[in-house]
Amino acid sequence: MLRAVSPKEGERVISMHLATDDHQCSRIGMDFLREGGNAVDASVVAALCLEVVPASSGLGAELSCL
Repeated sequence: MLRAVSPKEGERVISMHLATDDHQCSRIGMDFLREGGNAVDASVVAALCLEVVPASSGLGAELSCL
């Protein structure tokens, strides 16, 4: 199970943005950010989401950063 990691005490996020080919995956990634996850966590969650929705993508494209 994936869990969000909270920012360190005293850190403040000014703005957050996340874009994918599917609005549901973008929303899931943003929810992960709002719960305290970092950008890498959110991008991995969004990429995994894209594997189960109809989109023109594959693991080779989204998870190449790992």
